[in-house]
Amino acid sequence: MKVKELEEYIRSELMKVDGDELAFIQLTGKEERLIRDKTAYAMYRDGMVVKREHKYIDIVTFQDDNYSDLIEFSLFYTWDLLQEKMYMNKNGIFAKLTKDKTKLANFPIAVNKFMVLCILHPRRDKELELFEKENLFSYPQFFDKFLMNKYDEIPLIGFNRIKNDFYHNILDEAISHFKMEFGVYRATQLNMYFWIIPIIK
Repeated sequence: MKVKELEEYIRSELMKVDGDELAFIQLTGKEERLIRDKTAYAMYRDGMVVKREHKYIDIVTFQDDNYSDLIEFSLFYTWDLLQEKMYMNKNGIFAKLTKDKTKLANFPIAVNKFMVLCILHPRRDKELELFEKENLFSYPQFFDKFLMNKYDEIPLIGFNRIKNDFYHNILDEAISHFKMEFGVYRATQLNMYFWIIPIIK
């Protein structure tokens, strides 16, 4: 499978989900399984042999009884990428991505291997009211004035941190990047950014 094919599987099935339902699910308790299960089902409907949670890998595909693709998903909010206690604690984003990348890189068979980063970026129209306690989330206290002014740039700022830590040896043109706009929950629009990254040992 090529990166663009995987992108199409993710897009095609998520576009069928009711946008407001997806916003409700993600903004009341982010849910990675919804995305990866929809992706796996799109592959299955396309005639592929697909297993979920095979050898601790989120999605594995087969061709002629041989491994074909290994795919790991990670889901987080944009501001978690910039908050040290979320990014660097022993069970945080850095630890999870390190584990997933190592698992894929060390898989003993040469097949296509992908990391799919799914980054949630909610938006309210009125001066970031999203973060007021009476609305939806507590305001991320570590944000400073610069980040508030650059709110729409935070997904790229966060991804660049990940790329510098994990994927600096992968050419930008090898990475698929796209954005999807979903529905609304409590006057909050949910946007999601995806980066699909091929893994090389």
